[in-house]
Amino acid sequence: QLASAAALLDEGRYDQAIAAYREIKAKAPPLTLVNLQIGNAHLAKKSYTEAEAAFQEILKADPADANGLLAMGAVKEAQGNTADAQSWYEKAAAADDGWTRPLLKLASLARTSGDRAAAARYLARVIAIAPESSDAAQATAMQQELQ
Repeated sequence: QLASAAALLDEGRYDQAIAAYREIKAKAPPLTLVNLQIGNAHLAKKSYTEAEAAFQEILKADPADANGLLAMGAVKEAQGNTADAQSWYEKAAAADDGWTRPLLKLASLARTSGDRAAAARYLARVIAIAPESSDAAQATAMQQELQ
């Protein structure tokens, strides 16, 4: 069922994907992945209240869940609330200091706000943590854009 729901999400059939994930969730309520995908589908539809509710369910079960924290940041960023997005991304980075995705998000926000020094610091951390990763490649490209 997860594969079918994921396929619906990939195809842009958001309402059907949400329904499929809710069906799975009814059978196994604590599945973080399901809440994450429900939230992502709502986020893709720009249904921010519903996306936030799905991500809050993750954080209710585990307030330090890095995926849930990052997802909340994505909602705030999509709404144009960069200060709140930054706060959520910082929490996600602190929750899993080996995960580079929140650092990339923080670098992007810093770059957009014109804080090139902060962006450079975040990008350097990404590269130091996972030098061979796709995130590091993206960080390197972003560094070159900053110069």
